[in-house]
Amino acid sequence: MDGLVLVAAGSSRRFGGRVPKVLRPLGGKAVLVRALAPFLVAVEKMALVVVTRPEDRAQVKHLLPRARFADGGATRAESVLNGLRALPDGVQTVLVHDAARPLVSADLVRRVLGAARRHGAAAAVRRVHDSLHRIEGATEGKPALFVEPVDRSTLVATQTPQAAGADLLRRAYEELGEEALKATDEVGLLHAAKIPVAAVKGDARNLKITTPADLALAERLLDDDF
Repeated sequence: MDGLVLVAAGSSRRFGGRVPKVLRPLGGKAVLVRALAPFLVAVEKMALVVVTRPEDRAQVKHLLPRARFADGGATRAESVLNGLRALPDGVQTVLVHDAARPLVSADLVRRVLGAARRHGAAAAVRRVHDSLHRIEGATEGKPALFVEPVDRSTLVATQTPQAAGADLLRRAYEELGEEALKATDEVGLLHAAKIPVAAVKGDARNLKITTPADLALAERLLDDDF
């Protein structure tokens, strides 16, 4: 059996407003409901844990009454650890997905899950296409200055889903201790524990909603599907 930890515990500080971004409507459904839907299509047998803030639990439970729940932590890594602990026994491969990525495809879910089963761990990535430069020296009243270009040929931006064997994730948390809670995603966590992670080609549509402009873009992308 596979497991999904759907991370929906962010404060939505950059999005603004009283309603968390994952509970905002997108094409007539809550963002987190859309984020979950492709996993229900792609994964044959799956245990689901939704990680939420305590104050959002009742609303999320109303939307997803059959899910297990875990409380969000002080960091994303702590939230994922809480979700991992809430999964039932027997889960062999764990998928982790940001509930703020509502346009993930079932195809991408299948490819990440398949790569994790073959290689132990995997994550969706996108190539970096913009020119990259290192800057420094910003002070009050003075802008930062360009220092040097950065070779982008081996750089990628990570997306979710990310996936790994449940035993590998638990091992990484145990070996790293408090340091594990500083990881910004599962790739960083597993890499710090010297566990290889396979890169899987991601999807430009698999955007993460951070601001109202991102939500508006997601609405336009949905409209283009019809």
